Amino acid sequence: MCTLAVGRLLPADETVDSLKRRRTLLYRPQTAGKHEVELKYEDDQIAKSPYEVHIEQRTASRVRAFGPGLEGGVAKLPGIFYVETNGDTDGLGFSIEGPSKTEITCTDVGDGSAVVRYTPGEPGIYEVNVLSRSEHIKDSPFVLMVDPANDHLRPSAVRVLGIEPDAIFSKGDRAIFQIDTSDAGEGALPRVKLLDSQYAEVPVSLTKKTNDLYECSFQPISTGRHYINVSAGGVAVPGSPFMVMFFVKVREAVDASQVRVYGPGVGPDVRSQQPTHFIIDAKGAGPGEVEVALSDREGSAVDLDVLDNNDGSFTVRYTAPRPGAYQVTSLFISGCE
Repeated sequence: MCTLAVGRLLPADETVDSLKRRRTLLYRPQTAGKHEVELKYEDDQIAKSPYEVHIEQRTASRVRAFGPGLEGGVAKLPGIFYVETNGDTDGLGFSIEGPSKTEITCTDVGDGSAVVRYTPGEPGIYEVNVLSRSEHIKDSPFVLMVDPANDHLRPSAVRVLGIEPDAIFSKGDRAIFQIDTSDAGEGALPRVKLLDSQYAEVPVSLTKKTNDLYECSFQPISTGRHYINVSAGGVAVPGSPFMVMFFVKVREAVDASQVRVYGPGVGPDVRSQQPTHFIIDAKGAGPGEVEVALSDREGSAVDLDVLDNNDGSFTVRYTAPRPGAYQVTSLFISGCE
């Protein structure tokens, strides 16, 4: 039970992991300030309950962090998570608190992104702090449980089949890939978490095909970059998170030469970090489909927000993350039913 300083109760959602005999409770503060979390077992307060929690104001930072290393882990195995700065690169910092002294390393992978690694030496509760300009980013601090060491678990031996680096799909397509845990040892139960370009979770279907082979499928409903986080036994597998790109695919109501692309977003005066837009006009084109993508000179995709104007044209909005040359690709595929 969570109680505000003014005495109002907040509901808490509970999930139970029967294998680990662990319960997780989630509550959503509606205001900043003092909260008390009261935990009881058979009507008796557990040790140290009630817990006093101070809720801060919502952060304005655009930095986001996600990945298995922020959700749990196993002692003596690397905890790995991913950071997207979204252009907010100044004053980024990390720290970790827990039962053992643990160093954090951060590797810049370009395009404003970084992979962060740490290896907890002992099991227990850890707190990972991700700061931007000395303030916590969204969801920081990340509090997680590290399980005891498992000498039989080898997440580095997991193979993910069917995901190519920076794979491209059309919106609405169902993507399918496999996870092979045959060499990963005891306890290598896979878990898949898919996030869209706004870091919202997308439903996935994970099916066991054989003792060690699993099939995962998903069908995003939005465009832009998506992140596929794959873990085994609570530890990230090689290559995770996998990044894939979903184009917008729209149906048009007589040839591709009639499609026009124009507007300030494809002109000479585009500025980085400033929202802009352009128009795809397919009013005069025949039956077919339009796909559009934007990438920088290194081939990294830029997220697009596409608005159907309901007149045979589309408004495409984006924000260039940094100065440089960009390429707009617009395809018209005829023969659509």
